[in-house]
Amino acid sequence: MKNPCSFHGIGTLFTISVFSLLFIFDLSLAQVNTETLRAGTQNDGFHFTTDFSFGLSEGNVRYLNLLGNVRVDYQKGNNSSFAVIQYSRGTQEGDLYRNAGFVSFRNTYYIRPAVGLEAFAQQQFDDFIRLRDRKLAGSGFRLRLIDYQNEDETKKLQFHLGVGGMYEYEDINTTISEQTSLIRSTNYISVQWRATDRVNINAVSYYQVAVSKLSDFRNLLESSLEVKLAESIALTVGVNHRYDSNPPAGVDPYDIQVRNGLRLLF
Repeated sequence: MKNPCSFHGIGTLFTISVFSLLFIFDLSLAQVNTETLRAGTQNDGFHFTTDFSFGLSEGNVRYLNLLGNVRVDYQKGNNSSFAVIQYSRGTQEGDLYRNAGFVSFRNTYYIRPAVGLEAFAQQQFDDFIRLRDRKLAGSGFRLRLIDYQNEDETKKLQFHLGVGGMYEYEDINTTISEQTSLIRSTNYISVQWRATDRVNINAVSYYQVAVSKLSDFRNLLESSLEVKLAESIALTVGVNHRYDSNPPAGVDPYDIQVRNGLRLLF
């Protein structure tokens, strides 16, 4: 599908403007978003990337923020898979206020050019939202609704819709340990835009609802901008907004996070 005129004349100013709109869209709407961890179309074989970011302040205010993840991708014909490990930690005045991590695996096999079958598994913990342990496994369909690229592949636009189901187990760290297990419907929409050969923009929205109780749902929205500085390094900026309609006692139903850092490409 080619339409070179669609992207002709897109400059830096327009790129920044579009990302700003995605930023506002993210904040205006109220789990871990593995969709943004996809590497996109790659050559067959294994691919490795690692991301890290940090913030440090000393003096009147002391804090330290660390975030890192490691990902391995494998591509072979119509089949693609990736595994990700991520950990984040934050302290202020010596007190720990952020301690979270997850391990995730996802595999997609396209039975037709625009229709894929997905299977995934994940384990997560997050002290900030009192999540001692979360395990899930599921499967579903991934539909490729738009797939554009120009002749030299410097510009791309992809739009995907995902529909599926999953089993979820949670152990919540409250005064009395709360353990639940249920079936959720898991759905997402994803936009991936390579505006130039150096600029990538992603926006994703997840919606997960309990099959047995429709008022129990989670919504995760995430947007990110990546600017390639050199062949093997890129500047990253991202925002995500998480909303839980049924949070643990003492936990707010939403969180907003803004992050920036560097991405190393190998």
